Amino acid sequence: MKKNECNVVRDLMPLVLDRVASDESRALVEEHMGSCEECRKQYEEMKADMPAETRAEYEAEQRDIVRTLKQMKRQKKIRRILRVVLPAVISLVVLIGGLMLYGWLWQWDTVPLENDLYHLNLVQMKTGKIEVIAERFDSVNSSVLFEGRTEDGKYNLYLRFRVPLIHSTEKKLENRRKGSLMSIEIDPQIDEIRQGSPDNYKTIWKKGDPIPEASEEMEAYYAYEEEWWKTGMEESLKGWNLPEDQEIMEEYESKMEEMYNAVPEWK
Repeated sequence: MKKNECNVVRDLMPLVLDRVASDESRALVEEHMGSCEECRKQYEEMKADMPAETRAEYEAEQRDIVRTLKQMKRQKKIRRILRVVLPAVISLVVLIGGLMLYGWLWQWDTVPLENDLYHLNLVQMKTGKIEVIAERFDSVNSSVLFEGRTEDGKYNLYLRFRVPLIHSTEKKLENRRKGSLMSIEIDPQIDEIRQGSPDNYKTIWKKGDPIPEASEEMEAYYAYEEEWWKTGMEESLKGWNLPEDQEIMEEYESKMEEMYNAVPEWK
């Protein structure tokens, strides 16, 4: 069987060298010579007897074939990798895009809330700070944007309640409870403090109007919060020690919730 195969391969060698053999015949010859030293030697001798010009053309063609095969192998490997990696990359991009869109709607892009959906009040602390009180919405990142404008010889301060775009409709604003949104200082130049925008507002304070004093419960709430964080920062410099610190935080949050619920301005 071996001898017969050698005879067939040697009959095909001239066709391969003349570049007229089929791809299947060329592959058969190459595969056989990989394991048959005698046929490989005869093939090299036949190639050496070729005219120099013909041999150069043959070798150039062989190099092109090898280069093409390597390129095809590399492309096949790349396609195989892409089949595995590309779906994962697409999934990651979709996930990141979804998170960014969610964050933009939930937190980063805020819009003014309609005036009839909330009401701002002012109370004065013993420290001189003015607390802006409003209904807050659980799990909603709300804020107050303030803007000073001179209009008709008066200096007015506009306070606008803003919520993320995804919560900008009344239907989305649930679980309301009051709380302080920010602290401000009333400049002597301010004539009025208005809730809303210049084209849609409600006046909540005019120069000369008294501002209600904060209740003892509110004063106690902020005093406790300030003292706790001052102590907590000092302790944190010494290093946290779990789970003891977790218990301390839970105790603090429970106490703050209890004191929060006791503040009459926030009921």
